Amino acid sequence: LKLQMLRRSQERYQYDLRQLLLVADPKLLEDYDRAIAKQEQDRKAYAAMIKRKQQQKERLIKQVLVGATTLVLGGSVAIGIVFLIVKAFG
Repeated sequence: LKLQMLRRSQERYQYDLRQLLLVADPKLLEDYDRAIAKQEQDRKAYAAMIKRKQQQKERLIKQVLVGATTLVLGGSVAIGIVFLIVKAFG
């Protein structure tokens, strides 16, 4: 709820600033619009990077789990085979 209130407050501020700049200085308004567009583009790029890093982290965890499981099962089979050979010939 607080986040929504802050977002609305920011939107009102930006709207009021745009109206003021529209009357006072159209060139500055264009610069402001470009800066806001750049900020939004940067925010989206950052969100995509965070999502990509999260996916890479999940993939790494899965790979580690598969590797550990394979090691445990392979080790168990190897120990079992060695045990059976020792039992058969020993």
